[in-house]
Amino acid sequence: NALGNGNATFAVERVSDEVLRSAVTYVHRSRRGDFDSDTFTAAQTVLSPAFKCSASQEPFNFYIGFTSQIDNYELINPGNPNKTDICLATLSPASQSWVCIGELVPERELNPITNTSETRSMGKGTSWFKSCKDVNGEQLVFAFAHIPKQSSVSNGSQNLWYLYQIIIVLCIVGGLVIMLSICWCTMRAGRYRDKMKEVQAQNEKVDDQIADMKMYGGGLGNAGKNEEINMIANPMVVKFRGLQDQLQEYKDKTGYYQNEAKRQNTTISRLEEQRGALNTAIKQLKTQLEEQRHRVTEQKKLREQQAAAAQMINEQVVSAERSPHSGDRMSVVSAVDDPIDDPDDEDEDDDDLGREAI
Repeated sequence: NALGNGNATFAVERVSDEVLRSAVTYVHRSRRGDFDSDTFTAAQTVLSPAFKCSASQEPFNFYIGFTSQIDNYELINPGNPNKTDICLATLSPASQSWVCIGELVPERELNPITNTSETRSMGKGTSWFKSCKDVNGEQLVFAFAHIPKQSSVSNGSQNLWYLYQIIIVLCIVGGLVIMLSICWCTMRAGRYRDKMKEVQAQNEKVDDQIADMKMYGGGLGNAGKNEEINMIANPMVVKFRGLQDQLQEYKDKTGYYQNEAKRQNTTISRLEEQRGALNTAIKQLKTQLEEQRHRVTEQKKLREQQAAAAQMINEQVVSAERSPHSGDRMSVVSAVDDPIDDPDDEDEDDDDLGREAI
């Protein structure tokens, strides 16, 4: 009855030997010299009946004690120096190995297995637990087990001399690092000082040249101190060229020439298309002009033929008038119409483009 809960239940069940035989116990490396093997089998480890439990509440509100007879009771005799090698252990589902409920050495020493037997010929141990499951909710197997604990635990040295040695070593290392840093900075400063001197010398040389230009400069020529004239570039031209170079470099970096080339290519393509359209129009005009000239030529030939025919008829009329039978011919001539008599045809030159009458 936990805290007035009358419905709380707790059940215990035995564990088969097959489950126990599949487990193994590892001996700490500090105790491997005390035993013939690095691991213990189930027969060497399990010292009491193994069981599993289940409860309606996990974890419990109180500790449950487990008391059982111990097979190797000599391990828990008060005179045995390794009596804490036995503990109430659980079989870990993940590693299939036995682990004491108090895993740390101080916990095992504070909660030793006590011999509750009244006689020395019978061993009986008692221990406590508070849950039937691990942190992952897996059901645990409980049993008293022989698990040798670590032989000794080092608490570290409290000798201050080791601390002093560490401080001294750190100081020496820090001093060496500082000295090396100073040397490196000095070398770099000396190197940059030489470069600075070279730059100063170049600047002084340029200043002297500028002073000479101001004193002896004559625009396109320079009258030097030695009475020789040396042609020099105009400083404004030099500056302008420098600006042009900077502008060209800027245009190269920003892609100005590529964009300009794309724009010009687009313009060229558009002009080529226009030129193609103009060529097509010119060809059409030439074709129309040839057709027009052909019509004018044919029209001219027709007129010439008509004029020739009219002239021949006139000649026949004249000859008929001169003949004794002219009276009969006059009626024939008067009956013939002029084939080229067109009142609308007022243009007799080559500009006639061809009318509907023609």
